[in-house]
Amino acid sequence: WPKEFPAPEVYAKQSEENSKKNAAIAEIVTRADEETNSQATEEESLAEGARAREGFVWRGVLRVTDQLDEDTAKKVTDEIEALGGTKAGQVELGWKKGTTRYYHFTLPIANYTQFQEQMSAIGTMSLVKEKHPRVMKEDVMRVIMSLEGGK
Repeated sequence: WPKEFPAPEVYAKQSEENSKKNAAIAEIVTRADEETNSQATEEESLAEGARAREGFVWRGVLRVTDQLDEDTAKKVTDEIEALGGTKAGQVELGWKKGTTRYYHFTLPIANYTQFQEQMSAIGTMSLVKEKHPRVMKEDVMRVIMSLEGGK
């Protein structure tokens, strides 16, 4: 065997060392892939949760059959507050603009059925769920409602 070239045993030993290095590199790459996939899955889960928790508001009207008076407006305000409703906008509950009263408030979802019943005793209420940029806590709903009298 010429002196310039290593003996076959040296090649075999180098080949074995290279195989071990390649196996170690493959293991490192596999772990890195698993961590990346785990992070991607976690980020996807968070994104799905955010999409699932898009904000919304209940917007509508409560119409009374008779002329709207101060007593009716006060009764609506008192009922909302009694059910745990709190003002959510910049103006007080029952803010008056022209002949209409304006209610922007949050209400515990647990009290929604009772709220519907109380408002139905006063007039005809219709609420529609609309998308809104603000996301509320899971147990709270946001309502923007006007109170209008019969014409």
